[in-house]
Amino acid sequence: MLKKPEIISYTTPEELAQNAAQHFFEVIQESLRARNRADVCLTGGSMGTKLLETLPHYIQFLENFSWENVHFWWSDERFLPTGHDDRNEKQAYDAFFSQVSVPSGNIHRMGASDVFDSPEEAAKAYVRELAEHSSAHQRTPLFDVLLLGMGPDGHIASLFPERDEVFDTENIAVAIHQSPKPPSTRVSLTLPVICYARRIWFLISGEDKIQAASRLVETRDLPYEKITAQMLRQTPARGARALERTTILITDSAHQK
Repeated sequence: MLKKPEIISYTTPEELAQNAAQHFFEVIQESLRARNRADVCLTGGSMGTKLLETLPHYIQFLENFSWENVHFWWSDERFLPTGHDDRNEKQAYDAFFSQVSVPSGNIHRMGASDVFDSPEEAAKAYVRELAEHSSAHQRTPLFDVLLLGMGPDGHIASLFPERDEVFDTENIAVAIHQSPKPPSTRVSLTLPVICYARRIWFLISGEDKIQAASRLVETRDLPYEKITAQMLRQTPARGARALERTTILITDSAHQK
């Protein structure tokens, strides 16, 4: 059963990122002890990047920590050339991967436009890569923690309001064309894959998120099956719920109490 979200409020984005960074390593270490592997799904955006910038500061307090069995994925990506500043993976590299020793084979990037002819091809390649790291009878790894930003319109990953992609239950990853937010061509995981996570952490900050955050929070006590198609079409973030724990980490600036 997908879990109802809980809310944790913070005074500043920095406080949110610091707290999330500390708990991030607790989750990773717990997963490594239990299964000798951890799968993390990253997000772009300002808060996702701020968290990644914060993580290296905590590694020094961990004894004998190794990234050997930690795998990193993305919930969406901009279909742009490799190394483009607007790609989530480039922002993640600058903020985090350039400072830590994660094996290159553990960083699972979505395809770029200089590698694939179309976002459809990039999506298919990512589906294959996810399957290669999945357990028997599954099409994707079970993410130990999946990070999500949220746009002022309530979008998550590249699943935008008033579009049909949020209702896709057949595909693992899809091409996005004519996105309302530039760049217009993207690749995104679908909502069922996003929900295939032990934990989902929303990272939300900024006054421009108040209305969307209010819509997200107002439906948090609804059982998942009570979330209507219209609710999802208006605010796709409402559809993201994890198998074990869903947490909305939010700054006071974005939260109407």
